[in-house]
Amino acid sequence: MEEKTPRAVSVSVLKGGVGKSTIAGNLAETLAHRGNTVLFMDLDSNGHASAGLGFEDHYENYETHLGDVLFNTANPSDVIFDTGFGFDILPATDNHSSIENQIKETEMPSLQLKNNLIDPLLNNEYDYIIVDNSGDKSTLLNNTLVAAQNIIMPLTPGEESLHGLQRTKEDLLKPLREYIDLNILAIVPNRLSRRIDYHYGDRKLVEAINRGSPSKVPNFARIPAEDWNKMDNGDWQGKLPKPGIRENNEFTEAYGREKPLREYNPNNPELENLEELAQIVERGGVNHDG
Repeated sequence: MEEKTPRAVSVSVLKGGVGKSTIAGNLAETLAHRGNTVLFMDLDSNGHASAGLGFEDHYENYETHLGDVLFNTANPSDVIFDTGFGFDILPATDNHSSIENQIKETEMPSLQLKNNLIDPLLNNEYDYIIVDNSGDKSTLLNNTLVAAQNIIMPLTPGEESLHGLQRTKEDLLKPLREYIDLNILAIVPNRLSRRIDYHYGDRKLVEAINRGSPSKVPNFARIPAEDWNKMDNGDWQGKLPKPGIRENNEFTEAYGREKPLREYNPNNPELENLEELAQIVERGGVNHDG
């Protein structure tokens, strides 16, 4: 049995609408289902993940918030709640812009989340901390990456998503890597629905990450170069692979019922892919040998 290492992970990419909140919330649940203690932090200013876990009312009606913890007027336990699904949540609130402004005025603006929340809780209270972030550059996102130093990047088919991947690497990760180690745990093609033997957006996404960052592609999305050649030459035998996390209405239906996917349908086939993502977090990277 592989040894698990406690770590924090930011689910981030500089592109909205790629399913970050869905991946992050269900990843937190999957890690908890595997016997880990898990905190899910919703730092997306829209609060979509919090709403999908039953904390929509908290978005505007709260007594204490993240800023109170960062600036030492509250304890982490004052802003953390039990989801009822095996893991805890620090839900989003509608005051992220004011928190950002306060962070900018501190002496060490990049270290507030690390020093006041992530480091005190990780390994002491929680095995894993999963953070959902917005798709824009922000002080909170910068804080998250400095604190977590691990990132999972969901992408959906389309040129905008691939551009977001490139922007994230060049504009966000590259400058930070001058000061800290940043580990991309996985790049995850998400919401795929079309065949990949034709040059649709689904194929372009999956092929681009398999050729450009093969070591970061989970097994459920991995297609070796020789398989692309077989498809293009008409030599493919049998069923075509269906890589990535597939478009699945039950993600949306579960969200509407304010519960994770497993609670909505424990037999949904995408849970197997979420299990591999959880193993990647536990292991600290993709393993193509097993």
